[in-house]
Amino acid sequence: MAYVNLNLSDELIGKLNEISQKLRKTRSAYIREALAFYVKKTERELLSAQFKKASEKCREESLAVPADVNLMQKVEACLKLLCDLP
Repeated sequence: MAYVNLNLSDELIGKLNEISQKLRKTRSAYIREALAFYVKKTERELLSAQFKKASEKCREESLAVPADVNLMQKVEACLKLLCDLP
């Protein structure tokens, strides 16, 4: 396990001490749990942002498909007229 040194305000240290005592955990254990929770939360938020970006791109592409199909239908109609095809 690696060690990390932090500079925290006296107010935050007081709150950490108070809460960790109420939970009957060491301050270090409480901080480790809090950091693990925050890391998971941040990972979920980043993943959610990736999904949102991919979803928006997919939406834009799927909206472009009908326009492409419509264009192809128009081209086919013009070719039929020009070539006198049934």
